[in-house]
Amino acid sequence: MQAFKIVFFSLYTLKIATSVNFFSISLIYKAKMTIFCYKKEFIVLFKMQDKTLF
Repeated sequence: MQAFKIVFFSLYTLKIATSVNFFSISLIYKAKMTIFCYKKEFIVLFKMQDKTLF
């Protein structure tokens, strides 16, 4: 399941990174959680368990 989350996160990041709705990753890094502001909605993908993903 963890591997799926990593792959999903990678693909989702590539999709969101080109969007102006990309939420500052420096802020969520401290929260150990992946949060994106996409289409004016905050989306929590999953709690990060490996900081090296950033």
